[in-house]
Amino acid sequence: MPLKQLSSARRPDSFDPRSVPGLALWLDGADTSTLYTTDAGPVTAVTAPTDISGCVGWWDASDAATLFAADTGSTLATTTVGRWANKGTLGSAADLLQASAGSRPAINTATRNGLRVMSFDGVDDWMQRAFTLSQPCTVLMAFSYTSTFAATTTLCDGAGNGNTLRFAPTSETSALFNTGGNTPQLTLTAWGAMSQWQTACLIANGAASASACFRSGLSTVGGLGATATATQPNGLTLASWGAFGLQYAGVMIAEVVAFNSALAITDRARVEAYLATRWGIANVHAQATATSDPVGHWRDKSGNGRNVIQSVGSARPSLRAATINGKRSVDFDGVDDTLWVTPSVTSGDLTALCVYRYDTLNGGVVYDVAHQGDSTNAQRSESTGFLNSIGMLVSAAGLVTHRLDRIRSFVETQGGRSSVAGAYSAGRVALSSAAASHETNTDRYGGLDGASLTQTTRFNGGAWSAISIGARRNSTPVSVGSVFLDGQVCEFLLYERNLSQSQRQRIEQYLAAKWGITLSPQVANADAQDWINRVYANGGQVSSSTASAVNTLCNSIDAAGIRDRFYRMGIFAGSNLAAALVPLYRGQSLGGTQFGNATDTNVGPFVSGDYVETGASGGLTGNGSTKYLQTGIAPSAWMAANGGSHMAVYKCTSTNSGVLISSRYNPANTALWQNWEYGAGGNAAGGSTGAFGSPGSHNSLLGVTRGAGGSAIPVRSFRNDAFSADNSGGNDPAGTSVPVAVFARNGQSSDTNAYTMNLFTNQRLAAYSVGLSLSAAQLSAYNTAMQAFQASLGRNV
Repeated sequence: MPLKQLSSARRPDSFDPRSVPGLALWLDGADTSTLYTTDAGPVTAVTAPTDISGCVGWWDASDAATLFAADTGSTLATTTVGRWANKGTLGSAADLLQASAGSRPAINTATRNGLRVMSFDGVDDWMQRAFTLSQPCTVLMAFSYTSTFAATTTLCDGAGNGNTLRFAPTSETSALFNTGGNTPQLTLTAWGAMSQWQTACLIANGAASASACFRSGLSTVGGLGATATATQPNGLTLASWGAFGLQYAGVMIAEVVAFNSALAITDRARVEAYLATRWGIANVHAQATATSDPVGHWRDKSGNGRNVIQSVGSARPSLRAATINGKRSVDFDGVDDTLWVTPSVTSGDLTALCVYRYDTLNGGVVYDVAHQGDSTNAQRSESTGFLNSIGMLVSAAGLVTHRLDRIRSFVETQGGRSSVAGAYSAGRVALSSAAASHETNTDRYGGLDGASLTQTTRFNGGAWSAISIGARRNSTPVSVGSVFLDGQVCEFLLYERNLSQSQRQRIEQYLAAKWGITLSPQVANADAQDWINRVYANGGQVSSSTASAVNTLCNSIDAAGIRDRFYRMGIFAGSNLAAALVPLYRGQSLGGTQFGNATDTNVGPFVSGDYVETGASGGLTGNGSTKYLQTGIAPSAWMAANGGSHMAVYKCTSTNSGVLISSRYNPANTALWQNWEYGAGGNAAGGSTGAFGSPGSHNSLLGVTRGAGGSAIPVRSFRNDAFSADNSGGNDPAGTSVPVAVFARNGQSSDTNAYTMNLFTNQRLAAYSVGLSLSAAQLSAYNTAMQAFQASLGRNV
């Protein structure tokens, strides 16, 4: 029966995924209240930096009571500042000083957000004080450059030649800050327009890998230098290199804050938000609402707090410019964008569902659920376009590469799913931690169960240690990702259990309705269901009526006991040419060996106008000169010497032109046919004189068959359910390596050892099949099933 769809009147948001027990993670791109520009997510600013423990230094240019005219004394500043009093816990021991009157910064010459700021002229103004900060430490400030900065411009530094702390947009070696000597710990290559007001934060933490710097809440662009020391910072210098009082910066500084610890994300963000609010600096820890806004935090709506984040500004995805069904999604660049979280997830069953879209073919990993840092024990949608289960690494061999400009439902299985660019996809995989179930873990495609996945390793228990969106995780959960997604993620759901069929279908319906995805119909017959699955993977769709017709066809063949007669059957059905090229059968059974190409290879090629699914003009029409289908299956795959075989087509037109289906071997040009073709000249199996008469005006189900037993068994032609007594021959067709072609004669000569295509047909066909021989009773059952199928599509003749 077709999968029940949501009615257009039913609101997709009337269903809450949290109503299904076991929801572990829910990321919803349509809910912009869950998307934030930085990794901190929603931030509540402190009322003052001292709200956070460890605030040893706090210098506030708007507080007139802390600005003094000289480096000593108590006269308040009116024009320039010689002492900037510290409001942090170190008190006056960390007051910033300038003894030289000519090098004092100015006050009352500039304001920001209605508050006065301190101006350094970039010529000789600077302030400094030696005091001991801890290692690690955190320094934050609000500032704006007033003159062009260069390699000799230093915004903030330590207080002596140790240079244990350094802010500089380019500096002598592109240093932002360092922890010893003149060698940078963190290089900076792109600060952008420095004349804008912004916040900056550096965290000096001894080792380069443990340190970080942030600009307006975003991690800076750049790499880490080669050296770092654990030397304690020896003080603070503003607008100059601390060792000698040079490399002056033309800058306005509003506020500076120092902590004797490496602030955690939340505390750092609260101080940054305080500075941004106070000094009118926009887009610091804000919601991602505008096109191309960075997304550093995607809040988990499950209630479990498994928010996925990205602390590196350059590696953050962004909001997609175009909406999907009126909703926003998160766009990953395929280079370095990824979001991740390291949760304590159950070691039991998992079910994941995801709506996503590839922008380029084989466009990277959509998501990865890593187990204890082991990338082989992971659930992921790979760059091959497959959705892998625990330890199941699937080959990309034989993928179909094509583009779609429509929305479709998508889940990958082993054996032929493609990474389709331009198609919105909804995927689901269920994982079980029980060893006995590993061989039957299944994924789903458009609401249909796919093939079981073949595992390479088994899950050995333990918690799932990392979840990555937009990339595969490397060997450690917190490492930078790889195999990055070039595409977008709309919604992701992870359940810590294996969902029931009804639960899973309800969630799939919710996702499909919400994101405008058409779910494929669901039918009872496994062969029919598999065909529908593969049609959607190849870029087609199947209507409910066609799905029902294919289901009936398969049921009729099963009931007649002739399923094993067919090694390949094409039915030219579905919404478009991509669907029509998907064969119904590729072997004697769904679970057995599959033969030939995953889809009929389109040579010539056929175009969309050559295919009509239903009605009096239904079928696929050749052009008589260049167009044919290559199945990739050769008679040697199913037919031993003297073995029985059949070859058939459903022909919708009555004229006789060209070869309809063929596999021909012509050793030494003696014109001995070793398998059958049916078409112009009437040759079916025999010598150069032709054993069979021309099909003439025949249409409908046409073919040839021969039982096993060698030359004593005649090759017989048939039309519909009747054999043609006058069309028989005794020559001995045998299995050859020439692949079966449809719409032309495919031949091979031992002289050339190459296939040659000729005798193309311009006829309209609605089906074909190759396989084992058919008895009279089997032919009758086959014809009855095929005629009923063609009648259901309105193209029977």
